[in-house]
Amino acid sequence: MKNFIFNILLIITFISCSKHSEKVKQTLKIANGNRIELKNVLEYYSQKPEDSLKLKAANFLIENMQWHYGAKVIPSDNLWDLFLLEDSLINRMLQNPAFWKNDKALSGYKYSAKKMLIDKAIGNSTVNAEYQSDLLNLNADFIIEAIETAFQVKELDWCKNLLFEDFCEYILPYRLNNKPVYPIRKKLNDHLIKLYFTDSLHRKPNHVISFLNKYTKLFNWDWDEENRKMPDLAFYNIFYWIYKYHYDKHTQTQWSLPLQVITTGFKLQMW
Repeated sequence: MKNFIFNILLIITFISCSKHSEKVKQTLKIANGNRIELKNVLEYYSQKPEDSLKLKAANFLIENMQWHYGAKVIPSDNLWDLFLLEDSLINRMLQNPAFWKNDKALSGYKYSAKKMLIDKAIGNSTVNAEYQSDLLNLNADFIIEAIETAFQVKELDWCKNLLFEDFCEYILPYRLNNKPVYPIRKKLNDHLIKLYFTDSLHRKPNHVISFLNKYTKLFNWDWDEENRKMPDLAFYNIFYWIYKYHYDKHTQTQWSLPLQVITTGFKLQMW
């Protein structure tokens, strides 16, 4: 009876794996204990014919996952709360540049309380600076959320005409270089989608980027501890990065360092 059950399970596994590319099969072999998480993603998108494109996207991510890695970080929920607070204040400031000068309590937040709150939130975060392989560490929930949010972006006007190959290269990836990754893409999508529906920015992605450049600069107006070593918190680095420009020799454009982080909310990223 045990042999019979084992053979049935073996057949099911064989049939399941046969639906996937050779690269995916090879990747699953070296995923060790994380293999079940990757298989769960593939099975999730194998149930409905209408998910066939998402299944291709899952195959693409899993095929390439062995080449990507980064530090493992679990940010404190306090950091997201601080982001929402800072976001609301910055939007007020964009409407009225004298906003800070007219309120002593806000000035106190800007020059002292903000740093204390950020320090406390960082202290409540888990930071493991040692690089870890995506193939061995990312779970199914994270990968599925990354795929779902990427396909939401794919429906925006400026992405609808992208070739699927370009979508996979520029919108689908969940990691910016070797920055830490954690489930924040849906939060960012839901929060920043308002820019897409702003009349002056609608269907003009270059205007969104220009706005974000100005927006992220305002996150850093009061942080001047250039020599202080801070942990790499990926998106949340916007709280304490010194505003500097990075020149991209390939595109001959300048990008602010915080902008490279916050644009993950719009999936303007590569591996």
